[in-house]
Amino acid sequence: MPFKHSRSKYYQVEMRDLPGVGWTGRMSTRTTSRRLAERMERCLVHLAERSLLEPVWRDLLDRVIAKEVKLPDLLQASSAGTLEQLLRGLTDPPLAEAVEAWLAEADPGRTVRMGADHLLRLAPETARFSYVCNTASVRTLCLDLEATGLKRNSVRRMLLRAISLLLRHHLGTAERNRILADLNYTAEDDTREVLLEPQQIAGLLNACHTLASDTGSPLYRELGLVVQLALATGADRGVLVAGRRAGGTAAGLTWAQLRIYQEDDGTLTGEVYLDDRKAKARQRTVRLGAALCDALVQQAAVTNTGPTSQVFQLGYEQMDYHWNKARLRADLPRLRFKDLRSQFAIYGQRAGIAQATLMGAMGHTDMAQTARYARHQATLTPDQAATIESLMGLAPTG
Repeated sequence: MPFKHSRSKYYQVEMRDLPGVGWTGRMSTRTTSRRLAERMERCLVHLAERSLLEPVWRDLLDRVIAKEVKLPDLLQASSAGTLEQLLRGLTDPPLAEAVEAWLAEADPGRTVRMGADHLLRLAPETARFSYVCNTASVRTLCLDLEATGLKRNSVRRMLLRAISLLLRHHLGTAERNRILADLNYTAEDDTREVLLEPQQIAGLLNACHTLASDTGSPLYRELGLVVQLALATGADRGVLVAGRRAGGTAAGLTWAQLRIYQEDDGTLTGEVYLDDRKAKARQRTVRLGAALCDALVQQAAVTNTGPTSQVFQLGYEQMDYHWNKARLRADLPRLRFKDLRSQFAIYGQRAGIAQATLMGAMGHTDMAQTARYARHQATLTPDQAATIESLMGLAPTG
């Protein structure tokens, strides 16, 4: 039963046998009415009994006992039939409150704080924390901020990093990774490494050729050649295909940047100058193999009208549509075009090419950027692998 001390005008509740809990400790009702205090006590007992049948209510019960939720607020929600909203407000707080709690504990730095400000400005005023737990909402926020004139790398560095840290703070790393795994925004993580197996690469190129046959569009055939160039040179799509893009113009590859030679044995070799203006070190010349040179000679018969003419008729604005069709046909729905760049470094490491050589071919500014791909290279000899298996007791017996 509720009680009050002689020196206090307010009733308190302290239960010794609350179902599923036991002793509750003393909780203030903030009321001078005994009848109202009794209603609060009955409401608390009802919540405890309900939490035994429906565990989802246990979180609300624990917060009441911990005095994070006051008994008057519990009674008011129960009387108004809004207990579900009260529970949702605890597990899904307003976005502004979630951001404030994160910033108060984490102190992530000026740039990320700017990203948090952008998040609160762009999100709906009534948005709750669950809003940023939705991949589509995160992509919309990124595109909305980009539409204000901010470059994609800035969006990624400020807004997307702020969202990533916010999710990790409240949900943990694993859940953060799950939410952002399907984020279809080209700049969400420029250092993401995706390893494509040879059969997957072949499947992607076959998808381009199949779509070219099915649709009668030569642009899919060109897309297959663009993919091969990206795989063989580590070039981004803005360097290979011309047209408008967000924040500027994609220069595209011209025939003047290509040199193809015929060796004494009749095979073709060549090189391409990549006018990659993202950074000064990214401008580079890369050697081409015979198969790619053969394909480029065939392409020249279609588009080579002079040194300054574009190698591809496929435009930058058309890339997304055709690329999405091809990757879905190849059963690679999460593959970004940018992921093709890393294949050049990964397979270069597997081929035993010196890191200094790969560094120049990739246009990296320091060796550390190239060295991270070395983890995809097998470092154990067969004898070493067999020894490990033997010590583990995994080696076949007799």
